Amino acid sequence: MIFEDMKRFSICIKEIRPMSKSGVKESLSFLLRILKLLRFRHKAAVLAAVMLGMILLPPLHSFARQQYPGEHWKKTSRPEALGWSSEKLQLAKEQFEKIGSAAVVIVVDGLILDEWGDTSRRFRAHSMRKSLLNAIFGIHVHEGHIDLEATLEELGIDDNEPLTASEKQATIRHLLKGRSGIYLPALYLGGSFDNPARGSHLPGTFFHYNNWDFNVLGTIFEQETGTKLFEEFKRRIA
Repeated sequence: MIFEDMKRFSICIKEIRPMSKSGVKESLSFLLRILKLLRFRHKAAVLAAVMLGMILLPPLHSFARQQYPGEHWKKTSRPEALGWSSEKLQLAKEQFEKIGSAAVVIVVDGLILDEWGDTSRRFRAHSMRKSLLNAIFGIHVHEGHIDLEATLEELGIDDNEPLTASEKQATIRHLLKGRSGIYLPALYLGGSFDNPARGSHLPGTFFHYNNWDFNVLGTIFEQETGTKLFEEFKRRIA
């Protein structure tokens, strides 16, 4: 029996899949059987215990990827090691300087990829919801909870003023980019932010600074993740 269990668990190792609650329960039961064998099957017990440790520990590559920042954030000296181009980063920095931006910090997997301007200064910033909402969505996209290509129609999203068939084809990705093509009334916009005519642009074809996209993203987030947006933001980012 012990070696049949070892074979079954070795399959889990090869697939490198996370342990479910039932899997953890099985592992604990497995460990108890190992302890009973310690008195008369020492070698088999040690081998089984090693295999159990391999199952319960996260894959080694996950440790290599993750860097949780401490008081002082580490900075990489090789952008290419994180999948970025030094040449293109330089072009981005030149654009940053050209448009008169104040500060930029680029963080990848817990490491500072690059930073420009006075990054130690505190700024009064407005309309940060859009970038921060993208960040919390990104976490859940990475974890497989959200599909960026899901359309409003597929998600069952509508408004008091019903969406058209075309507008319902806007995806979560379009909303996060401000390219939904949906120009319905939203609070706190005016002046140069007045909406284009409704139906003037198809989803994904035109950027327009707006609040409607990001208001509905809050609803979508809670619907798809089963969590409260503000609570999840506090837990994962703030």
